Amino acid sequence: MAIQLSDYQMAEQSFKKAIQLKSSWALPYINLAFLQYEQLEQYEEAANHFSKALSLNPKMKNHIDIKKMLLHIKNIILSKTK
Repeated sequence: MAIQLSDYQMAEQSFKKAIQLKSSWALPYINLAFLQYEQLEQYEEAANHFSKALSLNPKMKNHIDIKKMLLHIKNIILSKTK
């Protein structure tokens, strides 16, 4: 069974709802950012959500990987503006 865009959009809405319910928790921001980056190609939004997650929990277990991903996405954004 193929995953359709509507499935990703439903996932996006679920992550946004989780953020509304618990805006101080970094995990929904990370999940939303990965979805926006990997599936929806919403790079600026993904960068914003990775940044927010890091600001909420700068020493989370995978903070180095998240910082690397954020830098990678920022490079993508810069290359698209050239």
